[in-house]
Amino acid sequence: MTTITLEVPDSLAAYQNDTVRFIASKLYESGKLSLGQAADMARLSKRTFAELLGDYGVSLINYSTEDLKDELDRISGNNERIQATDFRVSAALVDLVLERTGEK
Repeated sequence: MTTITLEVPDSLAAYQNDTVRFIASKLYESGKLSLGQAADMARLSKRTFAELLGDYGVSLINYSTEDLKDELDRISGNNERIQATDFRVSAALVDLVLERTGEK
């Protein structure tokens, strides 16, 4: 891992861990880091990092609606398009997606 020195206002000195976690969560959200890479950057386990994402306004499931439809089609082996417009992702589906993407 490369070390980068970042100058921040003195008011953030007491919040070094939080600042690093915020940056890692936003890099994960933008797709620049995988969940594992972002967790490593924040020096947390994947599970702990995933649980903290909401504190920074970042969703664990980083899929657009179209990407989610495609992934569900691929997993189910079903070539028909899923017609639902509103998805409620259960914990079981989150685990399945994480397993299939190698993030778990």
